[in-house]
Amino acid sequence: LATLQGDVTFTVFSNISRGLLEKHKLIYGFLLAVAICKECDEINDDQLNFILKGPSSRNYSLDDKPAYATDNQWYSCRFLEVHFPSFDKLSASLRESIDVEIQDYKEDLSPAPKPVGSSKSWNQLLSASEKLMLIAALKEESLVIGVTEFIRLKLGKQFTEPPKNTTLPSLYEDISATTPLVFVLSPGSDPMTALIKFAQDKEYAEKLHSISLGQGQGPAAEALIKSGTKHGHWIFLQNCHLATSWMESMEKIVNNIAMGIESTHEGFRLYLSSMPVKTFPISVLQNSVKVTNEPPKGLRANLVRSLNDLDVGSFE
Repeated sequence: LATLQGDVTFTVFSNISRGLLEKHKLIYGFLLAVAICKECDEINDDQLNFILKGPSSRNYSLDDKPAYATDNQWYSCRFLEVHFPSFDKLSASLRESIDVEIQDYKEDLSPAPKPVGSSKSWNQLLSASEKLMLIAALKEESLVIGVTEFIRLKLGKQFTEPPKNTTLPSLYEDISATTPLVFVLSPGSDPMTALIKFAQDKEYAEKLHSISLGQGQGPAAEALIKSGTKHGHWIFLQNCHLATSWMESMEKIVNNIAMGIESTHEGFRLYLSSMPVKTFPISVLQNSVKVTNEPPKGLRANLVRSLNDLDVGSFE
């Protein structure tokens, strides 16, 4: 049962995260980890609120604050002492080493320039979620790294890596004549080249038709879709964000296809590309497969993505 739950969780995570921008993927992974931890009573709302927002009260005297600690660090420590028993005598320990470890993240959080010893083993006393609270209190700049390792600890390493189901062959398995594929664009990205190559691999290059949307291109796009649904062609509507006035018409067309109101050839596929804009129809997003065309951050992530894009057959 645990294996089944893990597989289902990762499948849902992969299908959603492939449509998110890079800056949102870590947030989504953290929210998923928190939701699962809540079910196991491993984190509560008060702890989460502190991690995200810091202390809700700052009515504490600064008289005893050491010179090396910032006001915010002091307020955070005092708040933790008062509201969470696990952090008893935290403010008195600031001059000592405060070592914490979450997976590969290991750091001394003490603000003191030269920490002396340690009267409490904070790493042993605190849970993973409490360690995140301590990082948020004393070294907020390390919170992103801490959150990443928290996700790895609670969900697994694969939840912090770029999804592998973003290649066109993989995406094609999830779309159909009634389910379009939406490319969420980022500056400088263009999925057209990859789509042409994929169409060639599927021996569909001659049936791939594209149009770049803009002012006055709505009727031409509508005619292209109508022809595609009849003859089983692939239709690619590029830059939907530039055809704001036609979005309502496109929404009706796509919804009619999805609901079977329009007769559709089983070979028909609809591809759309758009920058993330508010004018793009919500119903189309809800009824489509979405993928971002944004390169992942980091050398390793980019190498993994490049390797995933390679055709295994080319090595044989």
